[in-house]
Amino acid sequence: MVFAARNMPALRPVRCEFSAGSPHFYWNLDLRLAALADILRKNDVNVGAIAAVVSVHGPKGSARLRGNDFRRMIGYDTLKSTLFAVAVDGEWARFSGRGYGHGVGMCQWGAKGMAEQGYTARQILEFYYPGTVPSTLDRTAR
Repeated sequence: MVFAARNMPALRPVRCEFSAGSPHFYWNLDLRLAALADILRKNDVNVGAIAAVVSVHGPKGSARLRGNDFRRMIGYDTLKSTLFAVAVDGEWARFSGRGYGHGVGMCQWGAKGMAEQGYTARQILEFYYPGTVPSTLDRTAR
């Protein structure tokens, strides 16, 4: 999870099956291991030639990376989410993933899908932020 706060029931992942229309529902990324090693080295993770991912192993050592740190290093638009599997295939790291984002909160494509199926705004908010109660803010309170 991206967010450091632990006991936030409204910010927990929910499985969203309403976003099937998204172009990012499933995605693949092939990245040369040499390019991946360069990216990591630029981010002070120097293990040499990469032999395994995400616990990255190479002749100079190993580094265990948090998923979001790894995604930040690769690029948020390149590695679309931390929900992925990866296999080393020759000189390539082959990623297969799902979704586009940080994995908590509202999925825009899912909310669109729910709205198109007739769900109300309140139902959509309750789905993506379970355990919360929608209310209004009192703007006069200080």
